[in-house]
Amino acid sequence: RMRACAQGKPIEAYREANRKLMRDVRRRIEREGPLSVSDFEHRRGERGGWWDWKPAKKALEVLFDMGELMVTRRDGFRRVYDLPERVIPEGTDLREPGVEETARHFARRALLVHGVASARQVRKMFANRGAVGALKAMVADGEVIEVHLPKLTDRYYALPEVLDSVPSRPNTRVQLLSPFDNFVIDRDRLADLFGFHYRIECYTPAAKRRYGYFTLPILWKGRLVGRLDPKAVRGEGRLLIRSVSLEQGVGDQEALARARARALMRFADFNRCATIQVDQSEPAGFRALLRRSLGG
Repeated sequence: RMRACAQGKPIEAYREANRKLMRDVRRRIEREGPLSVSDFEHRRGERGGWWDWKPAKKALEVLFDMGELMVTRRDGFRRVYDLPERVIPEGTDLREPGVEETARHFARRALLVHGVASARQVRKMFANRGAVGALKAMVADGEVIEVHLPKLTDRYYALPEVLDSVPSRPNTRVQLLSPFDNFVIDRDRLADLFGFHYRIECYTPAAKRRYGYFTLPILWKGRLVGRLDPKAVRGEGRLLIRSVSLEQGVGDQEALARARARALMRFADFNRCATIQVDQSEPAGFRALLRRSLGG
């Protein structure tokens, strides 16, 4: 808007240009079928009110947010858009849900993601303002059950089918979790349930980082036992582990080192790295255990 005013263009003319762009984008998809942003031409320097994105990219995103377009598939990470009537399966109930139905839908989604969650956590996940009332109604209907977790004062909830699917024994494989994994995405919940205080530090100035640029939480036998900061040096085919940090109270470190070595081998293979280098660990002695388990 400021740029439009500086160029002497009335605000309404600027808005109309944006509306015309969205109409043109939608009409082209109507005529040609599914399209992605790469199917729209973009003249160098054409930005204006669309900031650093292509104008068509912004139009596609706005139309998607408005429900005028839907994503029919992805080509890699690129969304491919189409008209809703060509994406939604025939026979789908298209009536707009009421407030209570919407709240129950997102409460159920949150419980599917989290497994168990408090009302506060259910509300937070999808900004579900009706979460408390929805959970009460779902408990009354037998769709949700209350779960007692020792040492926690908040009331927790779960879907019966989710609890029934929990294995009797925890997985003994080490799992390296993405910072965006559903299990760790709610950092406050992670601290409440597991006492694990986790932050992604790639946005933190280097001098203030405690664990590393892109640390991954480590899950082993149902516990979050530490963090690992990896870097794939693809030009050399080398997986560099800049640091490994264990939580206090981790028991059999030799068994953990063996399990973690196997996880690192899988991770190296995934990143097309042939060798693994471990720089440092906390405690310091764990590095030697891990290197021995890696055969180096």
